[in-house]
Amino acid sequence: NKWPLLAVSELGEGRVVCLAYCTSWQGPGSYMNGLTPWIQSAPTKFAYWEYYFSLLAKCMTWAAKQEPAVQISSLRPEREAYSARGGEQPKLLMSLTDEGVTGEVVAHVSIADAYGHSEGQFDRALAAVPGQAQMDILLPQLPGGMHLVDVMLEDSAGKRLDWAGVALDVASPVTVAQMRLVDEIYRAEDSVTVSYVLNATEQAPAELMRITSLTDGLGRLILFDEDTVPAEDGFVIIRLPEPLTTTATARIEFHDAGGLLHAAEQEVLMIPRHWDSREWGSYV
Repeated sequence: NKWPLLAVSELGEGRVVCLAYCTSWQGPGSYMNGLTPWIQSAPTKFAYWEYYFSLLAKCMTWAAKQEPAVQISSLRPEREAYSARGGEQPKLLMSLTDEGVTGEVVAHVSIADAYGHSEGQFDRALAAVPGQAQMDILLPQLPGGMHLVDVMLEDSAGKRLDWAGVALDVASPVTVAQMRLVDEIYRAEDSVTVSYVLNATEQAPAELMRITSLTDGLGRLILFDEDTVPAEDGFVIIRLPEPLTTTATARIEFHDAGGLLHAAEQEVLMIPRHWDSREWGSYV
């Protein structure tokens, strides 16, 4: 690979790590902008930079020869894809390498959707013994879309040993293929039209419950509506209340009798009334 993201080497008794992810809109290496990753128009809606920082932390640990005694050597889904209505629970296979730790090791498991919203947390305990080990992590049934699963290992004293993350996909009979709204700045009492394109399989119900919500930039729910709609492309009109922040998140969820099937989100830009209601004094 001519342009690797990560290159490592050992020199004498030292170790060298070179990270090449972009940290500036000018491109990697153009300016010294620190270690914060930057992706122009990133398609991801979750905090992708946290996973770059995770990579950075693991690189520093390796370069300093401070690898933990218990390491997660691999973490992967048992299958490439799962179904939201297949009656199956996704399973992760985690392989561990133990170089001398004995006693109980706890895996703290957290799950989030493609937008970074928490979908649950739980713990799994394992009796650590030196050598190779495998832990099967059974997840709850999940709605359609991508999900992020993070695992943090701790010993019996609460010391963090190692961590890993993995993404898995869950198929759904109904998915939001596209969600659109006019890219402009909205004010109080404006109508925001959100259109969507649905992909529906033969297993999709004829009708769905559509839940529409609007949450402002401070996490306050400012609009909530539910309706029964056909499983086809459509739109919803949101009457904007007086905004108190400059951004909000419009979210559309589609449910069947079993619960959430799939959801999509889009950012809405707003201007509070007091932002452009001002008086100007003449210059003297």
